[in-house]
Amino acid sequence: MQHSWEEENRLAISAVREGGRIASHSAAALDIQTKESPRDIVTAIDIEVERAMLDILAQSAYPALSEESVTGSVYALHEDKLMWVVDPIDGTANFAHGMDYFGICAGLCCGLDFLAGAVYLPRLDQLYSTAGQVALLNGTPLLHRHRSFSASLVGAGFANAVHDAAHRARQYELFGSVNEQTRGCLRLGSTAVNICFAAAGRLQCAYGLRAKIWDVAAALAVAIAAGCKVIVAPSGDQFSVDYIAGSGDTATMIHELCVDKELMIESCRVWEDGCLSS
Repeated sequence: MQHSWEEENRLAISAVREGGRIASHSAAALDIQTKESPRDIVTAIDIEVERAMLDILAQSAYPALSEESVTGSVYALHEDKLMWVVDPIDGTANFAHGMDYFGICAGLCCGLDFLAGAVYLPRLDQLYSTAGQVALLNGTPLLHRHRSFSASLVGAGFANAVHDAAHRARQYELFGSVNEQTRGCLRLGSTAVNICFAAAGRLQCAYGLRAKIWDVAAALAVAIAAGCKVIVAPSGDQFSVDYIAGSGDTATMIHELCVDKELMIESCRVWEDGCLSS
């Protein structure tokens, strides 16, 4: 019998709701600090949101890994250990520039198993969450409607850190290929938003290479529960993954393009209809 994670889902929802309240109502002036690149930034509100979320998740028996306090943390993608993975604001650049596309994220993982989670988009007042094997949007069951590759609108994510020039060039080639063969490929600036929009069918697929685990954990739990095809593989360091989530044919085609361009390994973990198939 599969675990319902009822208490964990309640805590995740409580944590992201509180994080969203702070992000929506804080009157503090934004003090923007740059991390690894001009796109990789943090504000005082990220830190305030993180503290509030971790206080709520401390009610759980499981430890937490959060983006803004990752230094000194240990997280192994293959480790058989339950852990909360938190991104206080995924899409901080959007948040800092007054854009609506950012998410407050809390997901429960065991290595690369995405068990439960919640993502709240405060400015859109959209709460994506899991309830056992069901995905919810503002409490209403959410089921992805699969479309063909050519009929898909796709969201792409790019890692903040600048990798080797050849890898980055292949990423842009992939972006162009997907854009030309579908109804378009968009970059919304938040991995969690991309994946949640794919779960809801506003996008038909979302993909990203060398994404950080805190960007994807909660949203992939939602996508799996919504019946998306989800493809995930470790990438780079112990905190990074390659992911594809959305309509079956589209996810398969994007994975094939990634393999052809040597951007993603052929052997991945794959979920279909909520079940791990490989």
